[in-house]
Amino acid sequence: MSKSRVERIIDGLLKIQELIIRNERDFIDEILSKSRDDIGNVAQIEVYDDESCYSIRLKLVEGYRIVKTDEEPLHVIRMHIDTLIDLILGERGGRPFDFGRAYAEGRIVMYGPDYHIHAMRFAREWEKAFIRFRKYLAKVSRNA
Repeated sequence: MSKSRVERIIDGLLKIQELIIRNERDFIDEILSKSRDDIGNVAQIEVYDDESCYSIRLKLVEGYRIVKTDEEPLHVIRMHIDTLIDLILGERGGRPFDFGRAYAEGRIVMYGPDYHIHAMRFAREWEKAFIRFRKYLAKVSRNA
């Protein structure tokens, strides 16, 4: 059985992240000093494909690093793989794109106890990880 589109994209993004992190130790040390432990145990992202039959859960760990997980979170932020890519890039259709816009457009679904309070708060933590990733991608593309 071949990997699904979701798994191939997630694996590729995580490989890029690891290559970038390996080359950016000073920046990572600064982020680590500001980060909180186990952000991802509270709110994870669940990414699915076009048929909604294949999904991967992601969580944030120390230093706003994104990893795959099988753990059960308190809250889940569920989205299509294309929405995840748009959030990482920070734009959709040439306009700025963040969790607020994704939620308003119905592109993400959040669930868990009092999700409307907690999941959006932790969406901001995910946004920090995406901004970091976006900065790395910009730097790598400038140096390429």
